Amino acid sequence: MKKRVFAAVIFLFSIFDFFANDQKIWHVDSEVYKFMNYLYVSQGHAMPNSAGPWSTDELKRMLYNLPYEYEDENVQVLYDKIDSILNEPAGFSTSDGLDFTVHGIINPEVYVHTNKEDFTEEDDWFYDFEKRQKLLNAEAQLWISNNFYGYLDVDFGYSSYAFDGIPSPLYQNTVVCNVPMITGQSFSYVSSNFPTRSFISAGGEHWNFSAGRDILRWGNGETGNLFLGGTQIYDNNMRFSFFYNSFKFSFASIFYPHPGTVENSDNQDSTVDGVALFLAHRTDFRFFKDKINLGLSEAIMFQSASNTLDFRVFNPMVIYHSLYIRGNANSMFSADLNYSVIPGLNFYGQILVDDLDVGETNHKSDENTKWRPNKMGYMLGSKYMLPLEIGVLKLSLEGVYTDPCLYLREKYNAKTQQYGVSFYGTLREFQNAGSSVGGNSVSYLRNCVGYVYGGDSIVGDLKISLDSLENWRMGFEFFYMAHGIMYNDLDEDWITGKGASSPSTYDQTGISNKSGVPEHFFRISAAGDYDILKWLNVDCGIDNWLILNKNNQPNPIVYDLQLHAGVKIKK
Repeated sequence: MKKRVFAAVIFLFSIFDFFANDQKIWHVDSEVYKFMNYLYVSQGHAMPNSAGPWSTDELKRMLYNLPYEYEDENVQVLYDKIDSILNEPAGFSTSDGLDFTVHGIINPEVYVHTNKEDFTEEDDWFYDFEKRQKLLNAEAQLWISNNFYGYLDVDFGYSSYAFDGIPSPLYQNTVVCNVPMITGQSFSYVSSNFPTRSFISAGGEHWNFSAGRDILRWGNGETGNLFLGGTQIYDNNMRFSFFYNSFKFSFASIFYPHPGTVENSDNQDSTVDGVALFLAHRTDFRFFKDKINLGLSEAIMFQSASNTLDFRVFNPMVIYHSLYIRGNANSMFSADLNYSVIPGLNFYGQILVDDLDVGETNHKSDENTKWRPNKMGYMLGSKYMLPLEIGVLKLSLEGVYTDPCLYLREKYNAKTQQYGVSFYGTLREFQNAGSSVGGNSVSYLRNCVGYVYGGDSIVGDLKISLDSLENWRMGFEFFYMAHGIMYNDLDEDWITGKGASSPSTYDQTGISNKSGVPEHFFRISAAGDYDILKWLNVDCGIDNWLILNKNNQPNPIVYDLQLHAGVKIKK
């Protein structure tokens, strides 16, 4: 009997030929894309296409478009490292050709900070909810025939605990970890909102389609990206792209709850009505001997409280601004360019246009006449990448400016029963802790679709990192931001004649009478990790925060030293 069972297992799982097709989708933070950036810039090419995520087929075309032999041994090691990752076989294969891999991850982490009086919320941490790891994670990958790929993860860990006005033990206490059994926190804080990454992918040579949950990010920014920032823990999305060496077209849609649902639904029994979706397309061109990459993007945020979906907006080739349906939609345009001047040195920039004053509205001296000012964002930066014997050295310097009301539209208007269409999206999250702590059983994670810090900001950032490509990584960051009072909401359109630049100190609508002083953030960070064994990794990080005028009120400097450390076991 035992021999028969053993023979059946051998027949079912072939251990010699674990073929995997090229439709796997790589996360926007994957190390293979990071290595591809090192290789491209160090060899004098523009940074590889940044409209992520990417399929294996697309990444292989990026790699094999370059020479496969280099005189510099350090560059050759980098090339071979990327090649080995992209050609890694599946873990198992059935006798009839179904290829799959299953991984389990244990990732305990501890978080420590020194100021639990002034730093009490999730937003007060740099290593916040989106960055913290879940304690347990299981992931499965399927390669189906030659053209399909599926991914699913299931995790066990804390939810965001996003109850306004309720002190959060997960971010307020001096010492917290992500192991409920140790912290003594109730299991009601554990998230039941998995999966955070799950999708199906289909594709062939030069094209790919995927639908499900994953993070979408377009751009080369270090602190974020102005157009599509990937700021949520996942995007409910559907995307399509086709790609060649010098050209790529991308189309993406991300689906959100309607703002009316967000305001009026606080439990599972509430009706969820209305639609909201972010639709975007992007065209990339590479030219000047592959030294320049130019990306042109346009998007529309469309919403309808009555569940009316205008299928005209799904046209991937339309110019969205030409729809002129302000009651349902808001459009924006961006251009980003990166140029490798010499091998190792790249300059990049982004410009975003949300609203542009071109005479569409009536400008009068009457203080009660509303108008829409320019709402724009700018990013400029440089990166230096150099392969060394011990690893790849990378330095980056970046500056960002966003106008005060960028991404924003006015709040709900009771007379017209219209919601302003802003570029903020929400995820609906069930909170087990809701009933036990007096909060709501359903909460919403709200983030800007574009830049992680929204509008009304001036940012400067310097990063230095060293990556061994094998078993250790380390980095340092020096960050500064000045932020005005405009964060998430705009009461009305601005009043004629009252312009302002970032950081703002008063509400331009004249409705809320909101005012304050600029908030100044200073952060110095250091982080690193080390692979003790192939399946065992340790990491740690420290973030030193100094904030002047916290919450845009005249306040002295407050300080917080934040630390995190973790162990990752993957099998």
